[in-house]
Amino acid sequence: MATFKLKISSDIRKRIRIVVVFVLVIITFLIINRWAIGSKITQRIQSSLSAVASSIGKLYENTFTTKDDLRREVERYKQLSAELTVNQSYIDQLEHDVEELQVLIDYQNTLSYTMLHARILARSIEGENTILIDQGSEEGVRPGLAVVIENGHMIGYTKNIRAHTSIVVLLDDPSSKIPVAILGETKTIGLVEGQGGFLLHMGFIPHSEEIEKNDVVVTSGLDGSFPSGLVIGVVNEVIQEETASFQEALIEPLFDVRFYRNVLVLDPLKETYAE
Repeated sequence: MATFKLKISSDIRKRIRIVVVFVLVIITFLIINRWAIGSKITQRIQSSLSAVASSIGKLYENTFTTKDDLRREVERYKQLSAELTVNQSYIDQLEHDVEELQVLIDYQNTLSYTMLHARILARSIEGENTILIDQGSEEGVRPGLAVVIENGHMIGYTKNIRAHTSIVVLLDDPSSKIPVAILGETKTIGLVEGQGGFLLHMGFIPHSEEIEKNDVVVTSGLDGSFPSGLVIGVVNEVIQEETASFQEALIEPLFDVRFYRNVLVLDPLKETYAE
């Protein structure tokens, strides 16, 4: 009986060894296989995380720029804005010049005497009432010629002529005195003087003359230098005092020379300029 038990135990040991080895092989295979699968999964996870990190990095870079980058962007947009403003201003000025010139051309076609187009180069400093134009003696300008804008609105007369430039004394200058006529019920004649302000003064109007507000005032042509009929302005106010020998009027020009760049110089003594 004892010998039989030993033989059984030996067989069992052999089978156990075989089973153990088999189990170890299977376990080893599973471990290796799991490691490979886990490695692939890990690689995929790492790849996905890398892509996400890259996207977040790009988003951060595009969203949270540095202060220097922002300053450069601000300066670039400021420059673009300034360029657009300058270009638009230049275009607006060209359009304004075209309109001015077209009106002057239309007016020029209605007259038979000589006219010379000129551009305003500079305006007087405070306390003076003159402008500088780009035409002078070489172009035929002489002292005492009427200077007009629009369709015959006188703004002043030439003085201090140089070769290619001339000073124009504006009507509001205190030294300016223009013979005029008021186109009312009667053609009242008088003298318009500058006062250094926007309104002009007309004195020595007989009380017998009936003048009203908004009557048109034009050059009379009595001095021989200025053509008759150039518009000076309209009556803004009539001043009547019983004790005064004459009545007076304040004359309001219809246009402000500050907004113009093109003028015509009129010479009624010449029919045409030499070509």
